[in-house]
Amino acid sequence: MFPDDVLIGTRLELEILENGQRVGPPYVSQILEYQEDGNMVISTPIHEARLVHIPEESSLRLSFTHKKHGLLAFMAASVKQENRENISVLIVKPTSELFRHQRRSNYRLEY
Repeated sequence: MFPDDVLIGTRLELEILENGQRVGPPYVSQILEYQEDGNMVISTPIHEARLVHIPEESSLRLSFTHKKHGLLAFMAASVKQENRENISVLIVKPTSELFRHQRRSNYRLEY
């Protein structure tokens, strides 16, 4: 499964990464469209009634829930932030395939 298989309108959880570690809180976004060059257009996250500025070339982890596969994620890099018809959007380039994302460091084993 590839990032471009995700449906338009899917709610995403966006995390900014630095050296593989999350920086700041997770933000909520949504897939708006796919571009022909493989980039994705997502809504710019809003935190505490303000748009979140995400610098170009930032490393991002975008995760979402899938009905069949559970929590999936993929890595992306921010390309640019722009306004389209009075809506702030973020253009990101996926840099990995989808993978299962485990939020907990500990889990229960079935016995």
